[in-house]
Amino acid sequence: MGKIVAYLGAATSACLALDIKSDAGTYLEIGAHRGRSMMFFADNLITKVKKLHLIGYDVFDLETNNFHLQEDNGMLGGDFNECFNTLTQLATSNPNISFDLVKGYTKDTLKSTKVDWAYIDGGHSYETVKWDHEQLKDSRVIVFDDADLPGVNRYLWEIKNQYNIYSLCVAAKSSDHRQAIIINDMDNFKFDDVSLEKFQGHNPKKYISSRKV
Repeated sequence: MGKIVAYLGAATSACLALDIKSDAGTYLEIGAHRGRSMMFFADNLITKVKKLHLIGYDVFDLETNNFHLQEDNGMLGGDFNECFNTLTQLATSNPNISFDLVKGYTKDTLKSTKVDWAYIDGGHSYETVKWDHEQLKDSRVIVFDDADLPGVNRYLWEIKNQYNIYSLCVAAKSSDHRQAIIINDMDNFKFDDVSLEKFQGHNPKKYISSRKV
């Protein structure tokens, strides 16, 4: 769990900076994998609301390693049963947490929706990231993992003047997951509670990523 804490700490702090002013909240994650990051977010976000609903999307075992390489998915496919069991244990231990898991390609399964917190960490190709964000674009807070991968960077570069996009501040080490956040609900976001920098990104015509996921 230590590695999970290390790369999700800044994203979690940013999500906690949103005052949703409601007894119930919804967290949606694309790239549920084995459920560990969803569990980590849930343990923190449940402190903000009385009831928390989790929604996880993933292709799980539907695709080959070649597909994941094309999508820049360094962790390859997730495990539906492990993810389901992890979230079942979580919901059993806290009856105020519920969840849904959706297996398949988000271009088929993800429809336009608005949630309180969204975390995009599925396929990292430009086309996939664009689709995922366009379906979630009205959500109050949207975190993009691996923002310095070519496909993610290209998409964020294209929209950086259309949205309130910030870089989450973490130590500049090669092992860190660089993340970006779009804040749509500016009125209820406590900027003093989290360290952010205006997103700059890299010119995709010149940029070559120096790292793998």
